[in-house]
Amino acid sequence: MAHTGLLDDKQVTIHWNDAPALAVMYPKIKVGADRIFLQVGNLYTSAGLTAGIDLSLYLLSNDAGPEVSLNVAKRLVVFMQRRGGQSQFSPYLTPYVEETSPASIAQ
Repeated sequence: MAHTGLLDDKQVTIHWNDAPALAVMYPKIKVGADRIFLQVGNLYTSAGLTAGIDLSLYLLSNDAGPEVSLNVAKRLVVFMQRRGGQSQFSPYLTPYVEETSPASIAQ
């Protein structure tokens, strides 16, 4: 999508490790790297595989209701606690983060 220009001048989120490269390759995109997923109008972006599951459960909850979404989460054996605005950086992992990591700066 970035290559097509569809993301130009739009805010997106991506895995923190890939954010710097995306920002350099596509300077017209407003790249953020500290959200699990992001909705801007009808554009949805997520920060990786498990963040995509969080986004899918959010969309399912909006479309089919929270009970359906909760049942799917149970079936997948995942938590329903992560919201889109939540940081990608876990405070529990901070002591184990390398000093050069963006996670160390975010904490």
